[in-house]
Amino acid sequence: MIKRLLPLLLLAILLAPRHATAWNNHGHGTIAYIAEQNLTPTTREKCHEYLNHTLYYYASWLDHWRFTEPYKHTTRWHASIYNEKSELQNVPAMVVMMTDKIWNKMRDGGYKSLSDSLVTDNIKYLIHLVGDLHSPVHIVFSHSTAGKQHKHNQAFSVYWGKKRKRMSFHTFWDRASQYMHPKWSYDDYWRNIDNYSKKKHATVIEGTPYTWGHEGAVNMREIYDLMPPESYFDELPKADIQRMREINDRQLVVGGYRLAHVLNTIFDEAYNTSKKKED
Repeated sequence: MIKRLLPLLLLAILLAPRHATAWNNHGHGTIAYIAEQNLTPTTREKCHEYLNHTLYYYASWLDHWRFTEPYKHTTRWHASIYNEKSELQNVPAMVVMMTDKIWNKMRDGGYKSLSDSLVTDNIKYLIHLVGDLHSPVHIVFSHSTAGKQHKHNQAFSVYWGKKRKRMSFHTFWDRASQYMHPKWSYDDYWRNIDNYSKKKHATVIEGTPYTWGHEGAVNMREIYDLMPPESYFDELPKADIQRMREINDRQLVVGGYRLAHVLNTIFDEAYNTSKKKED
C-alpha cells in the first residue's frame, strides 16, 4: 500500500503552494513568447481571437488560478513521475497525460465541436502544460527504489547570488531562465536561441507528450550531477555552468517549438496537410 501511495504523496508535495510557479513567470513566458513567433498566421489569429491577448500573457495563468474553485481539478496536472528506469509511473492527471488528452481532443479541427469557453480554457492549459512538460524539475523521480534513497529527489538546498541565497534545488531550476541569463528578456531569449535549422526544428517537434516526457526523464538527470547538494552556483566549474545554460536554453526553445506545433495542428488545416506530406 505504501509503495502505491508514494508517487501520489510525492506529487502532492511537489504541487503544494510553495511550488506554485514551475519555470516561474519568466520561464513560462519565454516558452510562450518563442511559441508565438512560430505560429502560422492562421493559428495566431485563432489564438488571439479566443484569448483576446498574447500567448505569453497567459503563460503562468494556470499556476495562479489552479487553487480557485473552478480550476481545482487542474492541481495535479503540473508534473509527471518516473522511476529510476525512466518509466512513467501510473499517477492520474499528470502533465504528460493531460497535455496529450487535450491536444488529441482539439487537434485537426476537433476544437470546432467544443464551446468557445472550453476552447479558450484548453488553449490556456496547453500554454502552461507544455511549459511544465519541459521544466527540468517537473520531470519528477520517485524518492526511493527498493527502499534505497537516490539523488534524483530534489530534497536538498543550493545557493545563488552575491548574498549566497539558500533555496531548494527545485526553486533554483524554477528560476533558471533568469539565473542563467540575468539581463535577458523574452525577446532576448527568442533572438538568441530560436536559431534551429529547419531540419533540426522538424526533428524536435516529432513525437507526443509521452515521448517528450520520456526524453526529459532520460536527459534531465544530468542537472543533479552539475549542481550537487549545498553547492554555490557562482563557484561551480565554468564548464558545468555553461552546460546548465545549454540545458536551460534547450528546454525553453524546444518547449516553445513544441507548443507552437501543438497549436498549429489544432487550428491550421494547411499546416496539418504540409506535415502529412513531409511524413
